[in-house]
Amino acid sequence: AEQSVIIRRRASITLGEKVLIVLFALAVLSASLFMISKAFAAYQTNIEIQKLEKKVETESSRVDDLEKEADMLKEPDRIM
Repeated sequence: AEQSVIIRRRASITLGEKVLIVLFALAVLSASLFMISKAFAAYQTNIEIQKLEKKVETESSRVDDLEKEADMLKEPDRIM
């Protein structure tokens, strides 16, 4: 009895498939870099917002102090 020999050949990746894989990898890399850059920009913006909020808080406190001082200076007893 003859045995038939089955030769299994590993399917090689064609040039077109390699190009598609490389393009897909580049697309994923580009999207990742884009998202990271946007996240970093948002982080930087949040830092700037926090700095501005702190500055507004400081200036607001200063305005309150000046208003209190102006009220004290407006008192009739002091003007007399």
